[in-house]
Amino acid sequence: MKKRIELFTNLLKSVTTNNLFLLTGALIFMFPLIGTFGQFLHTSYFGKTVPVLILFWPGSDFNVKIGVFVWLFMGLVFISYLAGIGYMLQKRTFGKVIFITVLFFIVSIMLRNFLSHTFGLIESPMPDLAGKANASILAQWHNPIWEEIVFRGIPLLILLGVEKYITKKRTTTGVLLYMLIPAVIFGFYHVPGHGFIRLFDTLILGAGFSWLALRYTFFAPVVMHYIADAMIVLNLSKIPSIQPSEVVWLTKNGPTLNTFSSMLSLFLIILIPLLLIYYLVNYRKSLKTTSKLNPQKFNL
Repeated sequence: MKKRIELFTNLLKSVTTNNLFLLTGALIFMFPLIGTFGQFLHTSYFGKTVPVLILFWPGSDFNVKIGVFVWLFMGLVFISYLAGIGYMLQKRTFGKVIFITVLFFIVSIMLRNFLSHTFGLIESPMPDLAGKANASILAQWHNPIWEEIVFRGIPLLILLGVEKYITKKRTTTGVLLYMLIPAVIFGFYHVPGHGFIRLFDTLILGAGFSWLALRYTFFAPVVMHYIADAMIVLNLSKIPSIQPSEVVWLTKNGPTLNTFSSMLSLFLIILIPLLLIYYLVNYRKSLKTTSKLNPQKFNL
């Protein structure tokens, strides 16, 4: 059993570091960025100055905002997004991070569906977005980076500070506190805007993102959170409350971007088992070759 688990782990590592797998994943991550850039350029939104939330809590009147040029804010967002993808590609961890994130999302969705069917919990309806198309797109990029800095970044700095000046090493207690406390707060943070049903699945995602930050650097949860929220940009024109005049560029080009994104996603899904079979066949061939070269080693 141990050997089978080790074999599967090695095969999965080979798949997630395969160049074709990495390239396909990176291309999929470009479509929300293209959709956002096209929409903002077409509507001249890049030249606007908008209030960006620095401190706030959903459902309360407390908030601190600063006025920022959209081009400046989105430029920083795009740089952090592309830098994160580039860094993980260079470190050959991008595929692993994608695979692990998908697993966390599958578990969280299964839990949400269970709560919905068992207790009748439902998510709060989407707010009226009439006249707010560009602001909604901006929020899909602002929320991920804000949430990651607050719920993963700052706690990570605290953890690193404790490890350096107090414990002098990484401890299991410190890791668990880092993963659980911000995750619980992250779960409650989503309740006012989405309903109680989102408490538990966002708690799981929060813990998962914390683990990614510890294992694959802070870039990992930031990039994965960006893509999870920003994918809605390609389908923004389908939201009933948004006026067609607000999303002319997305209405015209969104379906094409969606088609290519879906095709590449399907290709990636098909590619995984094909690569698993390919590497498994190569592994067995290498075993046969080794056994022929060293017959006594395998004569148990």
